[in-house]
Amino acid sequence: MKLIKLFITLLAFSFLSLNSLAETELLSDTDKISIKTVVSSQLQAFTEDDAIEAFSYASPKIQSIFRNADNFIAMVKKSYPSVYRPRNINIGTVEIYRGIPILLVYLVGPDGKFVTANYEMQKQPNNEWKIDSCILTTAEAENI
Repeated sequence: MKLIKLFITLLAFSFLSLNSLAETELLSDTDKISIKTVVSSQLQAFTEDDAIEAFSYASPKIQSIFRNADNFIAMVKKSYPSVYRPRNINIGTVEIYRGIPILLVYLVGPDGKFVTANYEMQKQPNNEWKIDSCILTTAEAENI
């Protein structure tokens, strides 16, 4: 009897844990659209050399690291040329990795190399989405 109670308790705990995990990993369609809009808007700001606009889409953590738009844009130009001046952009899907929304953006850099920009997003207290990091990885050509 104790074994059955233990099993039922473990089963209930597992169900509740999985249920709450699923809820935290779900994003609304509005959230997904907002995330894509934020990243697209920042990419457009880079195209227009609008450092202030591009910096406005960065999370508070990123803004505190770079302190101003000039420092931020200088870093992007130097370290992220594929993001700063892509030849081609294909906005992919929003995925959840360890509870964090990641937008996949497939780019062809100015050097012709294919990369995937993995944008880690952060929802602000006012419900706006901001870019919290961008990690570049090599991409397969068929994604572009």
